[in-house]
Amino acid sequence: MANQIQLLFLCIACVRNGVPVEIDPLGLMSVCSFTYVGAMLTSNSSLAFVSYPAQVLAKSCKPIPVLIFSYLLGGKSYGASKCFTVFLIVSGVTVFMYKENQSSEESSDIVFGSGQLLLLASLVMDGITAALQERLRVSHEVSSPYKLMFAINLFSALYLCFYLLMTGEGWAGTQFVRQHPSVLIHLLAFSVASALGQNFIFMTIMAFGPLTLSLVTTTRKFFTILASVILFSNPLLWRQWIGVCLVFSGLTFDILFGKKLKK
Repeated sequence: MANQIQLLFLCIACVRNGVPVEIDPLGLMSVCSFTYVGAMLTSNSSLAFVSYPAQVLAKSCKPIPVLIFSYLLGGKSYGASKCFTVFLIVSGVTVFMYKENQSSEESSDIVFGSGQLLLLASLVMDGITAALQERLRVSHEVSSPYKLMFAINLFSALYLCFYLLMTGEGWAGTQFVRQHPSVLIHLLAFSVASALGQNFIFMTIMAFGPLTLSLVTTTRKFFTILASVILFSNPLLWRQWIGVCLVFSGLTFDILFGKKLKK
């Protein structure tokens, strides 16, 4: 773990000083897997302190750290049009998904505490993961999405096995499955769906880059809710219509001007 952190800071220092970074791709993949697992664990752990809607709202801002860390760590700069697109889409999704009239228990989510720190850590690691994926994609010419997918999942499995052994959650999970064997079919279905979904995730990373993927995953939540509104005739608040306009404005702006104004 210490080696992964050292590699991370070495990469940041070299990129910011214009020094070519000669790091073995396997080392970068191990760091990328570490931040990937860390983002997942901190995000899930935050639910012990904040509500699920608060977590979803915070994670909707994921394209912002991806944009920042792609510049700081990945050495990649985006044009003003892409930054404006990210701003419009993130603002639109946030406005659309924000819940008014919260209960007194949910209103405590506004106070910056343990849950918010965990969400902040998760967003930072999301940004670092995306930047390292971009660096692997460009600098080390990882041509196949399945090579990147295999390496990241292999290291992630090793990290998670270590975590499960150290915390004892692995034994607790095994006992739960033994007591409720019917859950195995659900675990299998979840694993198959996750594996199939990762095919498209890594193909998107290799073809378009991590920022595009973060925008896709962010707007996916928005379009899921919007589809339910259209299909089941659920009314939208005026604020939510503003969010819809912002998201579609961002997507339209990127389609029309993204290529022309790109640096």
